[in-house]
Amino acid sequence: MKVLLQNQPVVEDSYEAYLSFNRNKQIHALNETRQRFLQDYAADVENVVVGNKIEIAQNLKTMGLSLSDISKATGLSLDEINQLN
Repeated sequence: MKVLLQNQPVVEDSYEAYLSFNRNKQIHALNETRQRFLQDYAADVENVVVGNKIEIAQNLKTMGLSLSDISKATGLSLDEINQLN
């Protein structure tokens, strides 16, 4: 790597900044926290979407819509719809 950095001040500065960034434990900790937050947020959004589909399916089932049509409308499987109260 040192051969590539010789006589290349911009590359050398960039490489030093990269090494400094990688050594910074606080930045790593913040990045890990951010990644966990994003994963948790995505999981929460997915739970809301699934919950909404179930609520809609229950309402449509109560209205007497066919299970096939409910499946088409919500994307839930027939087994999932049959398990609803």
